[in-house]
Amino acid sequence: MHDAQKAHAAQEAYCQEHGAPHFAPGPNSGYKCFRCKQNIYAEKGYSVVRLPRGKVRLDYSKEVPGYSVEKAGGTLICGCPFCYASYCD
Repeated sequence: MHDAQKAHAAQEAYCQEHGAPHFAPGPNSGYKCFRCKQNIYAEKGYSVVRLPRGKVRLDYSKEVPGYSVEKAGGTLICGCPFCYASYCD
């Protein structure tokens, strides 16, 4: 199931339970990645093509799943599922 609010809450619970830092973007940013601006908890997004100077372009021919509620509650999110930007560097 893909629901940004529930997935973010599941990630918060996972981090608290495991004593891990919470890196994933939250509601203040619209759950969006700082680099590709896609909601990391969306049912689907698009792969990203890297351009010079750290810029990116969406590749609309390649759909990629975002983090589900189940995945967010079972693993530490430390990067974007679409452009692979690290949230912990």
